[in-house]
Amino acid sequence: MRIGLDGSSAAERTGSGNYTFHLVSELLNIDRENQYVVYFRRHGLKRNPLFLLDRKNLAKIVTDQPSGNLRVQTNLAWRLYRDCVDLYHGPGFFLPLLWPGRCVVTMHDLNFVLFPGHWSRSGHRIRAMFLRAQARAAAQRADRIVTGSRWSARVLTAIWRIPERRILVTPYGFVSRARGLPSSPPDERVRLSGRYILSVSHLTPNKNYEGLMRGFARLLERLAGSEDLKLVISGNGADRYARKVLRPLVARLGLEGRIALTGFVPDTVLQYLYEHASAFALLSRAEGFGLPLLEAMSAGVPIVASNVSALPEIAADAALLVNPGDEQAIAEALERVLYDRPLRERLIENGFRRCAAFSWRTMAEQTLPLYCEVQARGKAT
Repeated sequence: MRIGLDGSSAAERTGSGNYTFHLVSELLNIDRENQYVVYFRRHGLKRNPLFLLDRKNLAKIVTDQPSGNLRVQTNLAWRLYRDCVDLYHGPGFFLPLLWPGRCVVTMHDLNFVLFPGHWSRSGHRIRAMFLRAQARAAAQRADRIVTGSRWSARVLTAIWRIPERRILVTPYGFVSRARGLPSSPPDERVRLSGRYILSVSHLTPNKNYEGLMRGFARLLERLAGSEDLKLVISGNGADRYARKVLRPLVARLGLEGRIALTGFVPDTVLQYLYEHASAFALLSRAEGFGLPLLEAMSAGVPIVASNVSALPEIAADAALLVNPGDEQAIAEALERVLYDRPLRERLIENGFRRCAAFSWRTMAEQTLPLYCEVQARGKAT
């Protein structure tokens, strides 16, 4: 069987890109029978780790358009015909709808449907509506859908009426950043003189950084200046959101010296931030998985996480769960993981055990039989 996958997102440091890289590389590690045709965009090619792979059963093809979505619907669809692909897996929401072959699509979450305003800022509403329509069409068109959590599967069923039998839940894997990776401190823009709480994620409104900041401000009020404690938020993404919303909120709270927005940092710096953090917080209103939780667990950092969406499913007993809309509860939870020693030790121990249960190899081993099933039977009815 010739299996096609779009590997272009692996060039980006996003959850979808991380998933794409590990899915393809692990499939190539475990499967010697099928042929894999992986498609790339010229943009980002030099930094795409998948393009560096060399396997006998791997073909690497560059197919491009100025618009990534137009590329999927035109160039990629044509190449799938030309390359005689038997089954195509879209690893991030979209499928080439004009191609009539067997298809699998991964839906990481439906946040763009749950929170449409976050993806529809002025001047981009029509494009956002178009992309939502294409994602829904892909979900309806696919022979099977893959997602990383039971929560995401339930959302797909509730919102788009996707039958449960068409959805495969394959929890994503995890590789510790500390494995063979040196760490280096951040530059002078981020001053870490005392203890700090770390949060790592893409900067988008559904991550609820405003709630985290307000909860942190309440924590400082409770501590009454007894400690030089900081909040460090690390992640790239929506510069406009940081500039228009987050930085003005820091100023209104009077916490310019207490809250640091690092933006993008290299892996070595991110590893340093994890290693030296006193606590970790991920208070999103919706997450399809929550990979930063596992990164914090592997670094031995106690966690405060939202009690909604997929985060309780991923964190289990390795995090203190809290309502992301309750700023006082956020402050109290942060205080507990910072100062309650028995709780800290329990969360850290549970975290080491929990993150060890997630494997990219296992995810690939669960996905490969799905390809064979789809090719043999076609669309479940």
